[in-house]
Amino acid sequence: MLFGLKSLGVFMGGIYGEKGGFDVGEGAGGGRVGSVWSRILDVGKCIDRSGLDFSGSFRKVVGEGRDTRFWEDVWLGDRPLIEEFPRLRRLESSEGGETISEKGVWVCDNWGWRWSWKREPRGRELGELVRLERRLAGWEPRRGKADSWVWNLDVTRGFSVKKLRELLAGVGGGVVGGGETVWALFVPKKVNVFMWRLRLGRLPLRVSLDKMGVDLNSVLCPRCGDEAEDLDHALLKCKAVRTLWSKIGVWWNNGVSGIDSIS
Repeated sequence: MLFGLKSLGVFMGGIYGEKGGFDVGEGAGGGRVGSVWSRILDVGKCIDRSGLDFSGSFRKVVGEGRDTRFWEDVWLGDRPLIEEFPRLRRLESSEGGETISEKGVWVCDNWGWRWSWKREPRGRELGELVRLERRLAGWEPRRGKADSWVWNLDVTRGFSVKKLRELLAGVGGGVVGGGETVWALFVPKKVNVFMWRLRLGRLPLRVSLDKMGVDLNSVLCPRCGDEAEDLDHALLKCKAVRTLWSKIGVWWNNGVSGIDSIS
């Protein structure tokens, strides 16, 4: 099933609320935490910090204007019209959220804009109206064309994860992200996932599972049975692990010693 942007918005709103899950909710411990969707947006911010303008790389291309809000969306210039013409927006009697297609009408194959002022514009409002009409002069919706998005970083083929990884490798020296998520593009994915889980304290170690309430017969290390299996023991102190580190040191021709704690 294919959804237009407006239908998708209604669909997501029915699941995640009026703000689509982008608002902040109450955490289990009483703290304020971001929603799933806000965390997805945070990934874009991490990419921006890597030196690639990812957040600003998507551009709206208006067709008939059915899925683009006239005042609130960026479609004519580089910012929403409500920011450029705030007095006119306050002067309109509509509640907001009107699409471009709802702000005008076709008359004999000519497009005309329709305004719903609370009163006639005056003073600075009139100046804004003159500037807005100049901006809109000669522009008209494209009949039969749906609104769409263009990825400025690859206009020909559009967005792809592969292309994004290539671009990030060029600007970040092979390191992607920041904050909770940092990926090294030159190592296997499994290694990235393992290090990510280690950094967040989400490895399934016996001490961690016991704290989570998982019923275990013992928290002792299953390899040596000498100590509780916490992070430091599992990766550094266990006899089996120390043997492995010793072999790695021989392989690298450099002794691996003196590390007592992961943190």
